[in-house]
Amino acid sequence: MEILISAGEASADRYGAAVMAEVRLRRPSVSFSGMGGAAMAREGLELLADARDASVMGFSAVLRRLPALRRAHAALARRLVSGRVRGAFLIDFPDFNLRLARIARAAGVRVVYLVAPQVWAWRARRLRTLPALIDRLLCVLPFEEKLLRAAGVDARFIGHPMRDLAVPAAPPAELRRRHALPADATLVALLPGSRTQVVKRLLPGMVGAARLLAARRPEVQFLLPAASTIEPRLLSEGAGALGNRAHVRNAPLTELVPCCTAAVSSSGTATLELALLGVPCVVVYRVGAALSWLARRFLRVPRVGLPNLVAERDLLPERLQADFRPETVAADIERWLADPPARERLAAELRGLRDRLGSPGVLGRAADQLLEVVG
Repeated sequence: MEILISAGEASADRYGAAVMAEVRLRRPSVSFSGMGGAAMAREGLELLADARDASVMGFSAVLRRLPALRRAHAALARRLVSGRVRGAFLIDFPDFNLRLARIARAAGVRVVYLVAPQVWAWRARRLRTLPALIDRLLCVLPFEEKLLRAAGVDARFIGHPMRDLAVPAAPPAELRRRHALPADATLVALLPGSRTQVVKRLLPGMVGAARLLAARRPEVQFLLPAASTIEPRLLSEGAGALGNRAHVRNAPLTELVPCCTAAVSSSGTATLELALLGVPCVVVYRVGAALSWLARRFLRVPRVGLPNLVAERDLLPERLQADFRPETVAADIERWLADPPARERLAAELRGLRDRLGSPGVLGRAADQLLEVVG
């Protein structure tokens, strides 16, 4: 039995690889084809398209990458209509994957979708289309199931994958030795995202904040984990102004983040992983003028950071658009560095969010749901 998987981002690549492994524990004969990154390739995915070609955001970036996106979509669509595929497992990336879902359903291929489109945040009109496109929707946030079921979607809350994945790989001292990180420095992580255009937009502001911190606190150094969809060279060049105080490493966050005291992170899944690992972060984001106008007009939630959404209050500072300035971000980080007891209290609250994200075994439940629907 062949299942097509489509994952267009670094976090989705991790989820897809873990679900593939769980499916094979239950049904060793299943094969997988589709789009993913390095993690899914290691699990044996027949790579029809590379996630790095699809990982873009913003009107201008999409226009520049449109030929690559079309090729990726066409390759997956051809496999869906070939008669070889029994089911489709689509992970997030709704503008791309919901179009694939329409093709799959027309070809008689059952569709399971992981990570609900954020209809509760904006673009609520998608609610009307989901029942016709998806056989089962696996929700990762607890409030989503009720909303989606009310719209006629077969939605199931399985928990957030980070509930299982965000676990330190080893004690911090061992991780520092393993990744050749300075033993005594105070490390602050800079995570500008998993899409090239987002990295180029956010990294200069993060480096500006880091330079302010470096001037005030000689003990601080900076760790830049490279997402699987990003070339490490992009981070090294972008952080060149920090000299030997910047350390670019290509390893999972669970191998790197436990070494850090605080972080600055692009809004997204990484902020939740940081929270569950007990590392306070400043949530930052900036988009172009067109997307900013759309967000102001249609955004329906008062906060965007996943830890703040899960907590239903503002645990972490959010510096968005014009508020994302080096001086404000540096001041946020410095408050945590100057008050370790307050930082530790916040870290404990952040780790406590795990209990809101479902029970253990999230990715095993995703595999069970996929096999049940595919039959």
